[in-house]
Amino acid sequence: MLGDTMRNQSKLNEAIKESESRTIKIGQIWKHYKGGLYKIICISKFEPDPTKHVVTYEPMYETDENMPWSRFLNVFLEPVKLTGFDLKGNPQVINRFELETDV
Repeated sequence: MLGDTMRNQSKLNEAIKESESRTIKIGQIWKHYKGGLYKIICISKFEPDPTKHVVTYEPMYETDENMPWSRFLNVFLEPVKLTGFDLKGNPQVINRFELETDV
């Protein structure tokens, strides 16, 4: 049991390290892990804490609201741990967003 927990944490740590090496630029298209495509429209500082950055992006599909979304940069790039396991018993860890089209 402890070995499984350590293996799961190790896989998550690898995904986090990989996500930190990715760069976001205005105009790029990113794909959310649930399938939607989004265009980066702005990267800004968070006023209460200027050391934190916020990514603002708009959906590339019609929505009821037609409004952009914003997330902290670290949340945009972080991996997501899905429920369930792969065929080898490892947790399913994927990036929240993957770069689809660079500029």
